[in-house]
Amino acid sequence: MTTHPPLIKRPVIILTIAVIIIVIGVGGYAYYSHFRHISNPILGRWESQVPHFGKTEILEFTSQGMIKNGGVVATRYKVSSNKVVVETNSRKYIYTISNDGQRLFIYMPRVGKLTYIRVAVSSSNR
Repeated sequence: MTTHPPLIKRPVIILTIAVIIIVIGVGGYAYYSHFRHISNPILGRWESQVPHFGKTEILEFTSQGMIKNGGVVATRYKVSSNKVVVETNSRKYIYTISNDGQRLFIYMPRVGKLTYIRVAVSSSNR
């Protein structure tokens, strides 16, 4: 009986598998890093639906913090499912994000429930 030599040699198979693993790894990393940046649903500009103390309030969330009515507020915020916890030096605010991601709700003492509508999406959230 005669044996035929293999059509593809062992080093070629190992090299092909290594290239496939590298391509899958780089592709997975690129996919993850792209969606990691757009997964923050709070980034952008929000406007109060009803005037708060006589004027419309504008909130803008950036990756560095929050801007309120044009002034930078020293804040840290954390997004967890549909809740956003915003911490300033003196208070903690808990916002609820609507299911469609276009409204924010917060209950403020002596004011009641406030609703903010998304008016602009941050360029880093697209």
